[in-house]
Amino acid sequence: MKKAWIMSVLGTLIFTFSADAAQWNTSPGKASQAGQQQQAFRLVNESTLNKEQKKFIDQAKSNIGVHYQGNIVVVTWGEKPSSGYDIQLVKQETKKGKTTVFFKLTSPHKSKSYTQVLTYPYVVGKLHQAKGNVEFVDIDTGKELFKKENPVPDSFLTPVLESKLTKEQLSFIQNVKAAQGIFRRDKLIVLSLGEKPSGGWDISVVKQVKGKDRATVYVKVTKPDPSKMHAQALTYPYFAGLLNLPLDMPIDYIDVDTGKELISNQLQQFSTIPEQSLTRAQAAFVERVKQVKGIFQTGEFYVLSMGEQNTSGYSLKVVDQKWNGDQLLVYVKTTSPEPGTINAQVISYPYLAGQLKLPPQASVRFIDAVSGRNLLQ
Repeated sequence: MKKAWIMSVLGTLIFTFSADAAQWNTSPGKASQAGQQQQAFRLVNESTLNKEQKKFIDQAKSNIGVHYQGNIVVVTWGEKPSSGYDIQLVKQETKKGKTTVFFKLTSPHKSKSYTQVLTYPYVVGKLHQAKGNVEFVDIDTGKELFKKENPVPDSFLTPVLESKLTKEQLSFIQNVKAAQGIFRRDKLIVLSLGEKPSGGWDISVVKQVKGKDRATVYVKVTKPDPSKMHAQALTYPYFAGLLNLPLDMPIDYIDVDTGKELISNQLQQFSTIPEQSLTRAQAAFVERVKQVKGIFQTGEFYVLSMGEQNTSGYSLKVVDQKWNGDQLLVYVKTTSPEPGTINAQVISYPYLAGQLKLPPQASVRFIDAVSGRNLLQ
């Protein structure tokens, strides 16, 4: 009896173990899915990110290194002069709570030809582990990724999402973004282009260098492309970032295109406004002054008028602008009908309308681009 009971128990245990083993063998995907869920760094599709996160990626991708914004991580090789560069996630290993993420860097092959265009090889992922417990490594060298090329592991001026700012910081940005300049409140830095009459404007930080006694921030200012259509609406392009430096350390802001110091009033330009984009008030002002030769102003709105002409064929065009101290010099080319050409025999009122918001103590001078004298005098 006792022997029969023991055999019955053993049979039950064997059956139970076999059933469980069968269940495990028929669900191999669950183990791999669990392992995937435990990965410290996971690639993300940029199309799933919000507008602010995409802006952060766009600003970070040209600055070589590993950049963090919350749990979003941009691992970028920076700006490259051609195609053929690539960065790929290979594997990651976790030991004793520390995770190493391995990347493969690929350079253009010498025997192949590549498109000569600026590229930005980078990957974007989300961090599912504490930042201090994750290391990014070059799989070929076994060393920390970009350590030689970027000895400072984190940027000292990090782009910040508006959703991560306090109410006081958001209020500060709202108060200053309509003016052009460099503004600071504690750790928050705002680089603003001020109010613009259209889209197509942008300002971004492309490089940062930290020295022993001072730091340098290289800034890229983008203006509307004349060959493209842009929304004719007021915009306020600006860059906002959080500073990770001593408050008393001097910072130089350099225009990356000119190599000169970025002075706030040098950002401001005279922006022309097409006739079809004039507001009702602006159009009414044009009607009042266009019959008279001269330069007319109401607030930030300017009209450069050649006055009444007997034929068509007259025009004005801005060909250059530059700052001389606190004065903006705007060079304008005027065109008149050439002798022998046929033009409509109608009364015309050639003019150029534009908008300019000058900083305090600054002035503007309109110059004839051909004669070098004051325009329309």
